[in-house]
Amino acid sequence: GGSPGKITILATYQGQTALIRKTLKECEKTFSNFLDYQIVTQQPKSKEREKDEAVKPFIKVHTVDMYQGDENDFVIVSLVRSNKENKIGFLNQLNRRCVAQSRARCGVYFIGNADMFINHATWKPLIDRLKADQRVDDYLTITCKFHPETCENVKSSEDITLRSFCRRPCNELMSCYKHTCRKRCQPPHKHTPCPEKVQFQHSKHQSMHQLTHPVCPSVYLANN
Repeated sequence: GGSPGKITILATYQGQTALIRKTLKECEKTFSNFLDYQIVTQQPKSKEREKDEAVKPFIKVHTVDMYQGDENDFVIVSLVRSNKENKIGFLNQLNRRCVAQSRARCGVYFIGNADMFINHATWKPLIDRLKADQRVDDYLTITCKFHPETCENVKSSEDITLRSFCRRPCNELMSCYKHTCRKRCQPPHKHTPCPEKVQFQHSKHQSMHQLTHPVCPSVYLANN
């Protein structure tokens, strides 16, 4: 899995990029927990390190022409052209295909009508190679980054059901660095504050008190 900041969406028309940006803003409201999600590590970090490793909740959206010279870990390329006449317009230019397929460090994903684009000399060698490697299909396989054995094939956004995807226990460390999360792995969620409570014994009065931690509202057993 990758954080949103490591993902770039490339489109071929400015109008399409504007629509994608608008759609992403709407998705941020629906999946706010997912976009802001961060993992608590086993040991507390310094403020400087936490700042350096902070997840930036945004996905970059650009046109192919404006992305020359840039790159990202994962690139999704939207090939919007699809018609009965098999016309692809300026997408028949080789330099645009080269830019689109070479901007990713880890993985590139083309979304489009492969049956139409394969009829054009610019795209046929690439699609033939992808088909030979069995990398052309009508679905994407999503995998839980915490439990790689949990996979699901999706064909549209309606197929992505985060509430039923990966129902294994989360077990991530809570913000108190003492307890683990008891929720299911998905949907993504935060690990603060910690809801666990334990007993705290005051040595002077030998009575039970509830101690509220500034981060974790737990009660600890201690002899002072």
